[in-house]
Amino acid sequence: MYFILCTTEPGKVLKTIKTRCTEIQVEPVENRDLFSYLSGVCKSEEFNVSKEVLKAIMKAADGSVRKALVMLEQAANLEDEEEQLKAVNKPAEEEATTIELCHALLERNWKNCSNILKALKEQKAEAESVRYAVLGYMSAVLLNSGKSTPAYVMECFSENTYDTKFNGIVLMTYQACCGE
Repeated sequence: MYFILCTTEPGKVLKTIKTRCTEIQVEPVENRDLFSYLSGVCKSEEFNVSKEVLKAIMKAADGSVRKALVMLEQAANLEDEEEQLKAVNKPAEEEATTIELCHALLERNWKNCSNILKALKEQKAEAESVRYAVLGYMSAVLLNSGKSTPAYVMECFSENTYDTKFNGIVLMTYQACCGE
C-alpha cells in the first residue's frame, strides 16, 4: 500500500512522517505546457474562458498546476472576461501591497503601515498569506543586508493568525513598527 502526500510546504511535514517517505521534488511546468493543459481543461469542462484569461492565469501560476487550476475554477465561475481578469490578477495586487507594507515596516512608519493595512483589508487579503509574504520578503532582506530590523519584524510575524485573523496582522505590524 502506498500513500502519496503532496505539499507546497515540506517543512511543515512532521519528522516522523518525513523519515518514512521518499521525497520527490516536482519542477514547475513550462508555460506552453501549462497553457495547453488549461486549454484542455476548459474544453473538457466546457469553461467559457478566453485565451487572454488563460495567459493571465499561466503567468500568475508561475509553473504551478495546482495554483493554475484554482485560478481557472475561480475565473470560470465569473461571467465576463473583465471580472475573470480581475480575479486572476488579485493575488499580484495583494503581493505588491504586501511589499509596500514590508518597506513601511523597515522604515518603522506606522502611518504608512496603517494605510497599507486598510488597503489589504479592502482587498480582502487573507491574514496568513500576508504573514507568509512578510516573512518571505524579510528573509530575503535579512540575508542580503545583515541589518537587525528584518529579524525583529520576522520575530513579530512568527505566530500564525488562524485565531486572530486580520486583527493579528494589525497587532504584529504595530509591534514591528512601534515595539522594541
